[in-house]
Amino acid sequence: MKRIEWLDIMKGLGILCVVASHVYGGEYFEWFYMPLFFYVSGYLYKEPESAAVYVKTRFRHLLVPYFAYVLTMAVIVYLSYLWLAVAPDKSLGHFLEFCARLCWGGEALGGVFPYIGRSFGPFWFLTALFATQILYLAIRRIAKQREWLVGLFVASMYIAAILEGRFHGQMCESFLRWGMFWNINVALMATVYFYIGNMTFRIWESMAAERRAVVGSMIAALALLVIMLTFSLHGAGLIAYDVKYKFARYGTPGLNLLTTMAILYLLQYVCSVIADTRGLLRTLLEECGKASLVIMFVHTYVIFTMKDYSVTDQNTLRMMFSMVICYALYSLFLQTKITRKLFLGMKN
Repeated sequence: MKRIEWLDIMKGLGILCVVASHVYGGEYFEWFYMPLFFYVSGYLYKEPESAAVYVKTRFRHLLVPYFAYVLTMAVIVYLSYLWLAVAPDKSLGHFLEFCARLCWGGEALGGVFPYIGRSFGPFWFLTALFATQILYLAIRRIAKQREWLVGLFVASMYIAAILEGRFHGQMCESFLRWGMFWNINVALMATVYFYIGNMTFRIWESMAAERRAVVGSMIAALALLVIMLTFSLHGAGLIAYDVKYKFARYGTPGLNLLTTMAILYLLQYVCSVIADTRGLLRTLLEECGKASLVIMFVHTYVIFTMKDYSVTDQNTLRMMFSMVICYALYSLFLQTKITRKLFLGMKN
């Protein structure tokens, strides 16, 4: 498939929002930045001739880097814990639990041990995305390419996600102490955005450029109105909007999908406009998009390490340094075949 420039820009904008949320905080980022990556992945989905080849390709592209980063970061982070923690637990039981959590993944990786869990916070996304891609492939194969049946399956996924999200906290308290294995439950909701991305590609890329410009402007204007209305209602306390995809909290049913897609379509329009320019902003966002896998895995460790060593107390500088370090690693990984395979998920 020919590279679609605005997608790299959109990925770059998305990964900047991920890093900014971990530096500055802010609930509004949660409304859209994870769905953004599911949407983009769906936009790039192409019906494979062989299911086995598709699964193998997805494994290489997503899970090989996942395992490479988990193992590498596990060593670095655990040694950092032993060095930095005031009273590190050096018991065998603690170490074995750490190893077990690494294998289980998902929620079990995040924020449990000082100096350990926080660096693995974003890792759940890769396994959830892998599960989403395989689930979507299965849906299309079962539906035998009948689009109405695919849509029906996806609608059922949305309902199932809302129901699972309602009881997820209770399940974690009673018997799923570490959450769902690899956060595969999130694939239920992620499949919805993946599907919308795929359908958007089919419609959008079939349009003539002139018509696409007109339709895109109209959708962006409508999306902006929806976003302003939702933000106003939320700011006034008239609606609750608790969103945290990692913990299966998806917000108000119906409104969550409407608002998130409004934000994504507006961002798509903005990124399409940026793609038509030749400025510094386009270059920076494109490069961030290309390096998004490295940034996703590494930025939290860099940010918290700078905080632990009191490198700077300026959040903006922490964000800038983390982006520079992550991009430097990305450039380094591009240099050899083995690092491209292990850390970037590339074939060659």
